[in-house]
Amino acid sequence: ALLLLIGITGCDSNKKQASTEYNNGVKHSARLQWDAAIASNTEAIRLNPDSAEAYYNRGVTYGKKGELERAIADYTEAIRLKPDHAGTYNNRGNAYAMKGEPDKAIADYTEAIRLNPDLAQAYNNRGTAYAEKKEYDKAIADRTEAIRLKPDYAEAYNNRGNAYARKGEPDKAIADYTEAIRLKPDHAGTYYNRATIYLKKKESDKAIADYTEAIRINPDYAKAYDGRGIAYGQKGEYDKSVADFTEAIRLAPEYAGAYGNRGYAYNKKKEYDKAIADYTELIRLDADNGKAYLGRSRAYAANGDEAKAEADFAKAKELGYEPEQ
Repeated sequence: ALLLLIGITGCDSNKKQASTEYNNGVKHSARLQWDAAIASNTEAIRLNPDSAEAYYNRGVTYGKKGELERAIADYTEAIRLKPDHAGTYNNRGNAYAMKGEPDKAIADYTEAIRLNPDLAQAYNNRGTAYAEKKEYDKAIADRTEAIRLKPDYAEAYNNRGNAYARKGEPDKAIADYTEAIRLKPDHAGTYYNRATIYLKKKESDKAIADYTEAIRINPDYAKAYDGRGIAYGQKGEYDKSVADFTEAIRLAPEYAGAYGNRGYAYNKKKEYDKAIADYTELIRLDADNGKAYLGRSRAYAANGDEAKAEADFAKAKELGYEPEQ
């Protein structure tokens, strides 16, 4: 969200009281006291129903709480009262995007850009909405414009990297992630993103280095442990793989993929009972995962349980999973 608007002023008693409540709301928001901020802005609106700023700030606060319908309603009223404020359209676009309504988000970002063609954030956000629609060329164009307007915009570089990655242009993705890291070296997610590209390119050591840095910045990053475990597996270092998958599971016990990956590593280590246990847990979490049935089938076969192996193999095929030849 954009910075909150400046405090309102008024000449009559109600407007003066509204201004006080509004500014109290700003203070509460700065302290992350969302309910108190909402209460102050609500009182400001009661005292001055024409305060676009109070509706805007209350919308921001509802957005912080994840109450998107209320946020949208407040932004809509703020727009009615002050239709030339680009930031309100941008923020309502964010709320629509979070609701999974990218077309409405795009419309709002486009209006924000019309009102303020230099608003880099709106270009970046519209790029995110285009990416949700898999319109990656448009996403890249918007992030490129955001970067032109704000050359130190690390988030836009990261997001353009994501669009390049989804387009199948890994080298361009790596270049953007690298620039994002230069601009903002403490962002774990960008290291994770670059690591994932290195992983796909089978550049395991580079992937491990980036996953490790992501974990250093955010020790609770379960997906980074999972990714590093896969990279260790590419190198045949299955003990390290198992350790990383185990940590990912400790951090996120419902993380289905980590069970499947650890099951694969146990199969490689010939620890078939452990592999069976992990694939069974994956199936509990994701009953339609054909790859899990295939992995468990192989573990059952290696343990000499042909009946269960055949049953799982048939289930994998039924689910449309084509085993590797």
